[in-house]
Formats: sequence, structure tokens, C-alpha cells
Amino acid sequence: MKIAQVVPIHVPVPPVGYGGIERVVAGLTDELLALGHDVTVFASGDSKVRAKLEPLCEKSVIFSEERREPEGCHLQAMERIVRRAGEFDVWHFHFNYLHLPFMRRHPELRGMTTLHIRLDPSDVKGVVEEYGELPYVSISRSQRAPVPRVNWLGTVPNGLDLGLYRPVFDKEDYLVFLGRFSKEKGLHNAVEIARRSGRKLKVAGRFDHTQPEYSCRVIKPLLKESHVEFVGEVDDRDKQELLGRAFAVLFPIEWPEPFGLVMIESLACGTPVVAAPLGAVPEVIRDGVTGFLAHDVETMVKALERVSEIDPTVCRQDFVDRFSSRAMARGYVEVYEKLAQRRAHDRLLVRA
Repeated sequence: MKIAQVVPIHVPVPPVGYGGIERVVAGLTDELLALGHDVTVFASGDSKVRAKLEPLCEKSVIFSEERREPEGCHLQAMERIVRRAGEFDVWHFHFNYLHLPFMRRHPELRGMTTLHIRLDPSDVKGVVEEYGELPYVSISRSQRAPVPRVNWLGTVPNGLDLGLYRPVFDKEDYLVFLGRFSKEKGLHNAVEIARRSGRKLKVAGRFDHTQPEYSCRVIKPLLKESHVEFVGEVDDRDKQELLGRAFAVLFPIEWPEPFGLVMIESLACGTPVVAAPLGAVPEVIRDGVTGFLAHDVETMVKALERVSEIDPTVCRQDFVDRFSSRAMARGYVEVYEKLAQRRAHDRLLVRA
């Protein structure tokens, strides 16, 4: 099968640091190649993929020396993509929704969209419902709940390369928070949980520049707490050490998380996760098996008392079985085949 992966230009594929979509697409691409498919990645020119690369621009936004407007680049790219529509069996879009009008007006653009965002905000929900006849894939069952009546082809959980992280069985007595420092991610909860449990909290990630007042008023003072160690933004090598040695990873979110890559990164390292059961979390963490689900700070502190019951080997195996790039690629191949079968059926109907 000839497959095109179309990725935003914000960071390269794979990312050097932050970049969830790009890390997922890199792993998916490698596994599709291993399965014998012909894959081309449409992404920023500084991407380093094993497949063929079609640059949408010279450099990603994060590494560009000039101010970039990604929407302009994406629009120009879509015009070029439409002209090449017939070259691929499947166009797999990882844009949010900028490409949807092109797909509606050019049926020769045989494609589908993986939505990587939450769908409950009214503006996002309205756009997806407007283009509800187009084919979509969700990354969790809970993600699709706000728009149940659009053309869902299936749910394929995100996955990561099997070799990206390794399990660690010699744990230390610290907790980890990894992610954006935004209110919905719950860093303030993690600091309180660690304080009550009497453990050090290592904090990795970056400030959310869309919430400057929250960053100054809440986050910066928290990072100065005596039991908190701020380690900054980390790459995959640093994540291996940080997550692998941790007693547990805290995921005390306050929003309907559409997936949560941090959780499967932790499982890949053999580290249990204590998380709030919101959004996709119950689909990722098996309560009492790969971590614990708890609704508030108090119950999370109590859950930490049972973390030693969790077997790191089980955490790693759950990652391999359900959240590896290999498992993800097999899921997407099923979706691609379903899409092809629908097209064949539609052609038969037209001829009849």
C-alpha cells in the first residue's frame, strides 16, 4: 500500500524534545515500512525519517530563524497535495482540521484524519460535525464522545517505538510530573501529593505560554518548594533515566485528556502511574495492574502506599501489547484496509 503521512510543521519528525504527534508518526512510519508498505512523510524539511520525505517547508517552526506562520505553510501545502492526490492509496492527515475543506471538495484525495485534540470545545466540535461525513480515527474511545455521529473508522491508541525506552527494575524513592505546566495538567496537584507522601517530586516540562498569569502566580512558586526539583524540558535519553528510576509517575489532570503519551512513556520504562480517571486515562491505565486511578489528592496519596504492589514487568508488557508503534501500525493498517473496502463498495454502487 502506498501511504502518505501528513504532519504539521511546528517541530520535526521525530522531535528533538517536545512533540507528541511527531513522535507518534515517526514510530508509525517505521513500523509501516517494516510491514512492507511504501510510505512518504510530508513534514518540515529538517525531519529525519526512514521513509521518503516531502518537505512542506525548509525548517520547522521551532528551529526557524524567522517568524513562521504554520497555517500559511499548511494551506500552500494542501494545494500541492491536491495536485498529487492520485499518487497515494491513503492520505493520513495529522493536521487538526485545516485540510477538511480540501478533502470534501476533492474526493480523489483518498484520506482519513487522526484527531489528536480534545473535541468537546464548541468551536472544535462544530467544525468536526460540519465535516462529519469525512473519515476519522480517534486515539481513544472517550475522545470521540462529544461527536459520536461523525464518520468514525475506528479507534487506534497512540504508540511509541519499542526501542525508545527500556524497563528499569531498580527504582528510587521519588515521584515524577512530566508535561505542560498548564492548569488542566495538574502540576499543583502533583506538588501537594508529593508533599503529603513525604517524597521528592521531580518536575520536567515547559511553561504554557498561553497561561502567563497562571504560570507566574501558581507555577513559579511551586517550583521553589523544598521537595520539588525542576529539571526543565527533557529529551528521550533524559526521560529514560527520569521515568525509569521513579517510584511512580503522577498524572493528576483536571481535564478530559484525549490520550496522554506520558502514561505510556512511563509504562514503557516499567514505572506505574497514579492518575485521575478523566478522559482516556481509564483506557490507558489498568487500575491495580499498571497503576492506580484516584479522583483527588487524598486518594492519590493513599494509592501511593500501594504502588509497590505493581510489577514493573507487567507495566512494560502492557506497553508492548497495547501501546507500541507495532501495535499502533497494525491498528492503522486495519483502518486503511477498511477505507479501501468502503471505496471499492462505493464504486460498485456508482456502476450499478
